[in-house]
Amino acid sequence: MKKTKHSNDLEVKKMELRIRQLEQEKKIRINWNELKEHLNPESFIKEKLTEKIFAKSSTGDLLSDALGYGAGLLSRKFTKLADEKIESSIHRGVEKLIEKLNPVFHKK
Repeated sequence: MKKTKHSNDLEVKKMELRIRQLEQEKKIRINWNELKEHLNPESFIKEKLTEKIFAKSSTGDLLSDALGYGAGLLSRKFTKLADEKIESSIHRGVEKLIEKLNPVFHKK
């Protein structure tokens, strides 16, 4: 390490060290956030599903790859549609229950 002859040199060195410290803290923060995101179960499952969908098959058959990809898309669409249907039927059931219970509570 160089000897410092002036107080200004010392201040410059302190400033350089502070800048290095802040840069390293920023890298640690970024790495920590990436690690948290990677270990999140939801993102882990999405990553694995994406790998399965876009992974090249061992046989390399284009037709089977296309069919697999299409099946994945259709299953997601059917799941979304089923979810919407179930949710709407639950809402209808709750509304009917409210209609039946309304007169009972208004009489009192």
